[in-house]
Amino acid sequence: MRIIYSVFLLSLLVACSDAPTQEGADHDSAMPEALMPVTWTGYFEGTLPCADCPGIRMALWVRDDSTYVKQAVYMDRDSLPFGTIGRWHVQGDRLVLRDDAGSEQGFASTEGGLKALPVNGGSMDASAPNVLKQGTGTLLDRHMRLFGEYRYANESHSLMPCALGTSIPLGMQQAGLEMAMWYSEGDHSSAKPLLVEIQAHLGLGPAMEGDGQEEYLFVDKVLRKLDSAACPARATSPL
Repeated sequence: MRIIYSVFLLSLLVACSDAPTQEGADHDSAMPEALMPVTWTGYFEGTLPCADCPGIRMALWVRDDSTYVKQAVYMDRDSLPFGTIGRWHVQGDRLVLRDDAGSEQGFASTEGGLKALPVNGGSMDASAPNVLKQGTGTLLDRHMRLFGEYRYANESHSLMPCALGTSIPLGMQQAGLEMAMWYSEGDHSSAKPLLVEIQAHLGLGPAMEGDGQEEYLFVDKVLRKLDSAACPARATSPL
């Protein structure tokens, strides 16, 4: 009987020593911070370094559909932001934006925002601010200077922003009718769009089909038409 009782006590002690404490269990189940998934989407803003101006005030809206909207103002130089509507992807541990000229801008995830990385293997001043802080909001109804390919067909107006690769329907206000006149006067088929620079803003309007709302690009002002049949590398300062 004593032998059986001793074996029972020994088994109980072994079982207790193998059982993890609550503290240890919680520690093991927690995912290390370095392995936590990164959420790239959202609204970010801040000031980035500029080679020949005090800085570039930038607002970046990274959207769930793999598109982004970016606006940049070169301080002491611009009154109207340069705009880019394009596509983003993740490459390793970087968020990569492709711009009008085909260049790529990378950002790393950092506490509370995105850290700008050097463009095309260049260098950045480590002492200069280079972080876009995460905030709230969107870039809807925010005016910007934008390059794109305009098309007019079947009573439908659209513009393909140079960095996007797909068209956005235009909400044609009076300012935008000038583009339709240029288009009808020239030899512009669906294969040969009209390249323009416009002042515009993204906004919501009634869907063309069905109920609900749809996103449109509203033309505030036509700045110029460019003598080219397709989007070139941007001639203005890179963003």
